[in-house]
Amino acid sequence: MSNQIVRNYILQIQRAFQGDNWLDENFDKKLELINEQNAFQKPADDLHSIAEIVSHIIEWRKELLERLEAGRPPKLKMESPNNWIPNSLLKTSGWSSLLLELRVTQTLIITFLEKKDDAFLSQEWLGGESYGFLVAGWLEHDLYHLGQIGLIYKMVTRAA
Repeated sequence: MSNQIVRNYILQIQRAFQGDNWLDENFDKKLELINEQNAFQKPADDLHSIAEIVSHIIEWRKELLERLEAGRPPKLKMESPNNWIPNSLLKTSGWSSLLLELRVTQTLIITFLEKKDDAFLSQEWLGGESYGFLVAGWLEHDLYHLGQIGLIYKMVTRAA
């Protein structure tokens, strides 16, 4: 069975996290700039901190894994408490813990996909969408928030 599409997704995922890509930006490159202090800073009261965004990314990665592994309906919703965990709770674990969890979810998703073939991506999940749609949407979600992390970093470091 072919796994060319799966391998392409894995390559895109790896490049978004730590490799060369069209954006000339990746998570490792951006996150190495951030420290414990500026990770939890908010550029404004109504905006998220970098730590809150990273936590949000982690929660949606865990949700993706559950959907892929179990084929179950969505559990995490926009209004779910875990969708946006506040700084006050995230600070108890610390920035390094968030970074570790982000890397762990990266590894888990890649490991899961490495065991699949292209036919899996074409299989229907729920509501007529395919598993490939879930993977592509998740990658888009991560990249969207990578851009936000870059903007927030500039805002909090210029304000300091």
